[in-house]
Amino acid sequence: MKTVAVLLLAVLPLCGAVDIVCSTTARSLTDAQIEVQCPSGCATEGGTVWGTGTYTDDSSVCRAAVHDGKIPISGGKVIVEKKPGQSSYMGSTKNGVTTNSYGSWAGSFVLTPVASVVLQCVDKATSLSASTTMVQCPSGCTTPSYPVMGTAVYTLDSSICSAAIHSGVIPNSGGSVTVEKWPGQSSYQGLSLNGITSTSYGPYSESFVFRVPAFKILCGEQSRNLKSDRTLVRCPADCNKQSDSVWGTNIYTDDSSICRAGIHDRKIPSSGGLLTVEKRPGQNSYVGSTQNGITTSNYGSWSGSFVLIQTLAEVAESIDCSSRGNAFGEDNITVQCPDGCATSSYSLWGTMIYTVDSYICAAAIHAGVISNAGGIVTVEKRPGRASYQGTSQNGITSSNYGSYPGSFTFRGLLPSSPEMIQCSTRANGFKEENVTVQCPAGCTEQSSSLWGTTVYTEDSMICAAAIHAGVISNSGGVVTVEKLPGQNSYQSSSQNGITSSSYGSYGKSFTFHGLSPMPQTLQCTDDARILKGNVVQVFCPENCDAENHRVWGTGTYTADSYVCQAAIHDGKLSSMGGLVTVEKKPGQSQYVGSSRNDVTTHSYGAFSESFILTQAPDEFLG
Repeated sequence: MKTVAVLLLAVLPLCGAVDIVCSTTARSLTDAQIEVQCPSGCATEGGTVWGTGTYTDDSSVCRAAVHDGKIPISGGKVIVEKKPGQSSYMGSTKNGVTTNSYGSWAGSFVLTPVASVVLQCVDKATSLSASTTMVQCPSGCTTPSYPVMGTAVYTLDSSICSAAIHSGVIPNSGGSVTVEKWPGQSSYQGLSLNGITSTSYGPYSESFVFRVPAFKILCGEQSRNLKSDRTLVRCPADCNKQSDSVWGTNIYTDDSSICRAGIHDRKIPSSGGLLTVEKRPGQNSYVGSTQNGITTSNYGSWSGSFVLIQTLAEVAESIDCSSRGNAFGEDNITVQCPDGCATSSYSLWGTMIYTVDSYICAAAIHAGVISNAGGIVTVEKRPGRASYQGTSQNGITSSNYGSYPGSFTFRGLLPSSPEMIQCSTRANGFKEENVTVQCPAGCTEQSSSLWGTTVYTEDSMICAAAIHAGVISNSGGVVTVEKLPGQNSYQSSSQNGITSSSYGSYGKSFTFHGLSPMPQTLQCTDDARILKGNVVQVFCPENCDAENHRVWGTGTYTADSYVCQAAIHDGKLSSMGGLVTVEKKPGQSQYVGSSRNDVTTHSYGAFSESFILTQAPDEFLG
């Protein structure tokens, strides 16, 4: 029996603006996010302000809004969003207001303008004049296809509303969102998300992202406690280690843990992240499954459901050159570095992986992910290390250091951690063609669902297959699963304490990276053109030297040559047949015939494709 518990999440819809005075501070406001109306004259009165972009919560809201360019000196509406405290705040002079620098402070806030521009689906960010603009998108911007270049960060000539759907911040029915212009990037990555396929692109001079308020929730938070039908939330790290219940697959009961469902649905990693929660009507039944290391349960009829939308809006922090990795509680955070941080590099220890108290922006320049002109980076926390190696790179010299309890690197700089799975996880639970996973110990005892040898049916258990294939032991380990086309048959065998079963034709297969697939059996008259793949192990029958010799070349052969005869000619096989590896090569301008090993090959002129032969791997030679 499921237990119903109610926990109200404080989510304030942005309704009418609250009138405040020039001296009002952010911490005097009771809500985490609120729209306020500032009076005129706050540029010269109202109290002290500390920070730039992100301000201490005892700063004057309206003076900070003028300083940040979110309202004019005549006043106006602005959205105040509270943030965690920072280790330091950098002062500056902007728009006639001078703010002060400060050290560590317990609470912060950022500001978003309230001006709204009504858009059409075709409108691009190049049409916006302000650096930050709230816009209203119409419905139906997924079709026809509007140009979108990038993922999370988009080229300035991309369609705003289509990009907003792509990043998951609004549905296809439209909605309001804040567009924030950012510097140009050296490249933009295309991706298919939420019904829209964006395009990859090279360097572009300007970019934009979406600035959206995300509500921080706990691992056990449930969708029925959210007031809105569609809510952007930020999940913390390590919810996969919690015990909060989840019912369903892809669509979940509304009393399920949102964050654990997000990991199960592969919308966020175990380190947490952004999710858009969309409420749905109840279902007659919910089917449980095991995915991404989380097992959900079956359930019958339930009154309310939710689905999760992958959301890549970069809720970024504008930081200064002295911001350190330990200033943020999140495991992953995207930040904007200003220009000129190469001169603020004296607090920097390590290379590629840095001590968590190193300067973020100096580290980013040192690592080569941005230049001294600044830019956008995503900081990823890592465990501490026994030592850190200093180097000189990109105009910055970092220092050596010994043991330190915490580290950070940057997204894309190092490989991500493998995904933890269970002994019962099957390869058809992953959509990716290649995925790296961590198997637990003891999977030899859970090997009942295993068909094949070296190449396995896609519904076989991954970890049992990995032990059977010899790529890990029963103590577990990391393996990379590589999807393959379906086979006509799968051969059983007993290896490494596990016996697999035979099977007939199956639609999809998998093997492991570095493990050669089972060889393809050839006839004496088969040529290399029938082989799928550029490097293929094949099994040749005996007596292929007795056939008519249709082979052109010596060492390198035309692609229409008989493979098994060429293997005998090349000395890789005898007339008894056996295993050989065929490697396809580009065509040659000429091929020279010769007589070797009782096979005579022919000369030929130019031909479009070639192949060479090598000895098969030892695992196939017994």
